[in-house]
Amino acid sequence: MSRRRLSLLLVFLPLAFVGNTGVAASAPATLAALVWTDTAAELAVPLGAPTARAEFPFTVAGGAPDAAPDSAPVTIREVRVSCGCLVADWPRRPLRAGERGVLSLVFTPGERTGRHEFSVFVFTATSTAAATAAPVELRLVAQITPVLELSARYVAWERGAPAAERIVELRAPPGVTLAEPEADATLLHAQLTRAGDHWRLRLRPVSTDQPMTTRVRLNATPAGQPAQVFTVVARVP
Repeated sequence: MSRRRLSLLLVFLPLAFVGNTGVAASAPATLAALVWTDTAAELAVPLGAPTARAEFPFTVAGGAPDAAPDSAPVTIREVRVSCGCLVADWPRRPLRAGERGVLSLVFTPGERTGRHEFSVFVFTATSTAAATAAPVELRLVAQITPVLELSARYVAWERGAPAAERIVELRAPPGVTLAEPEADATLLHAQLTRAGDHWRLRLRPVSTDQPMTTRVRLNATPAGQPAQVFTVVARVP
């Protein structure tokens, strides 16, 4: 064999080994996914409760039953909520097919009452995925028993007009105690009176000759629970 032919063989042999290593290509891993028990939940918030908790259980499932043990783990990358009144908690570690978990939400109602709807968007990804999967939307409906219902949160008088009395109707469930209203007596007269099954907050400005803005604080205390503060704004523009 000539020296020229030997040199050519030495050049092409490494390329042949690179193209054919003799190792069989592995099959792509089955992508795992979260299967939610339910994507909607209703939360009944007890009277005066400062917080309430809702849960969304899920199971991690692979693409095929016989391939589930080899599925790439799935991770909840991010959870976005539609309201700052919600705080989400979920498993931060990668989850494999067959595992169960819970995404929990702690809801702080504040002064909200009645029915409220919220959205929660869950973003997941696997270790083999190039990008985060499209989010799953969870829906939460909170029904909040009101501690105190007010017919108005804002009252006003025209400048220079008679300082006529304004009345705000107040309603509360049995067991709720109302304290005397707190107001700046130099600007506003505030009085709480009982009217059958409800209360009346009577407001009258000291004068309407000058602009003024003040707030009336109402403390409502459910039995065995901390007091909640409600406000009414009174104004002469």
